[in-house]
Amino acid sequence: MKFERKIFDRGLGLGLLLLVLWVGIVSAALVDNGDGTVSDTEIGLMWQQAETKLMNWQSALAYCENLVLPAVAGYDDWRLPDRHELQSLVDYSRDYTCLDLTFFPRVMLSWYWTSTTCALDTRFAWYVYFGNGGVYIYDKSISLFVRAVRSRQSAPLDPNDIDNDGDSYTENQGDCNDDDAAIYPGAVEICGDGIDQDCNGSDLICSVEYTPGPYNYYLPYYESGNGVWTGLGLANRNQGDPTQLQVTVYDRDGNWLATERKTIPAHGQDSFVVATQLNNSGWMQVNSHQPMSGLAFLGSWGTPLLMADIPFVSELTSCLIVPHIAQDSSWDTTILICNPNNETISFIIKYVEKAGIEQGTQNYTVPAYGSGEFLLSMVFSDKIPLAGSVEINSSNGIAAFALYSDRKNGGTYYAGINAESCE
Repeated sequence: MKFERKIFDRGLGLGLLLLVLWVGIVSAALVDNGDGTVSDTEIGLMWQQAETKLMNWQSALAYCENLVLPAVAGYDDWRLPDRHELQSLVDYSRDYTCLDLTFFPRVMLSWYWTSTTCALDTRFAWYVYFGNGGVYIYDKSISLFVRAVRSRQSAPLDPNDIDNDGDSYTENQGDCNDDDAAIYPGAVEICGDGIDQDCNGSDLICSVEYTPGPYNYYLPYYESGNGVWTGLGLANRNQGDPTQLQVTVYDRDGNWLATERKTIPAHGQDSFVVATQLNNSGWMQVNSHQPMSGLAFLGSWGTPLLMADIPFVSELTSCLIVPHIAQDSSWDTTILICNPNNETISFIIKYVEKAGIEQGTQNYTVPAYGSGEFLLSMVFSDKIPLAGSVEINSSNGIAAFALYSDRKNGGTYYAGINAESCE
């Protein structure tokens, strides 16, 4: 049985508009209550300790208002914190994250909604980035993380407000099976398995089986979640006929994650953003009934903005060359390889310096339908600084991509090129 999952969201809005230079006052009186909550005894707030799923602003408000925590004899007066409440948790003296890992050990180095709407444009709301403690605004439709807060006061608990399976939904919130964490309102629905995963009252009927077309294209790398997104632009080069296509997403270990099917009109175009709830990285394959042109683009919701373009690869080859690498105190180069084969492949990465002298080789494997990420400063750690080219020889056809990052800006600005065939 082939399962399907919605993996793309329309639109590529880049609504990062403003950084607020407001310094929060961090309380030193945090107390771990041992029940999934943390109290700030100075400010008089109680915080949700665990991390949540990604959700848009309206969903974040509803999630906090319906939260019951702790699960046993808990409170039901949680809410989404305002801008200043959330930034009160920021500690600017920390290096890795601005949130105290002693009390919030699983904090995502990412963006968290506040309840404060932007006064200049009500389509936007403020959020806090716990990587650097900055406060920004963004479109309320985007999905970010949430940390609920409450004033320290007790409230009566309805037994049906207890989240028995830990999926952040209770029976009163529409969880139709509170003993199974994979079943809750809005969950990914698997067609034809007889289970109503999303609690909409029925199981999803599987669509008609897709008949593969003769054209295959490969995107050696994508990343989704934790503030990073990958967009996909597709154009039908045929001016006379529409085309059906299927996009399949795999993680690095070769596990299938999702499938999306589309029809693009003759000479038409469509674009998608890989859904952030996948929260993973790997590679994508596009199969179509007509010749396609395609491009992926990697970016972030944060500041500074990450961006790289990843062109389609239309032919697999067992010998590839990256004509330029940059690896020194200013630049990093990462080689990203995908294996669209149904068996593990072995390959060799060979570094050749500018004068044509071979400087070293390394042997690797990538699992069937998997991918690999190879930072050259780690692959050839004794050859820094590096300049020259890289040749990749594999036991079967692969696709590869080189990604360049600027160390001067903390590895945050990217450019990339596809490896070329050397056969």
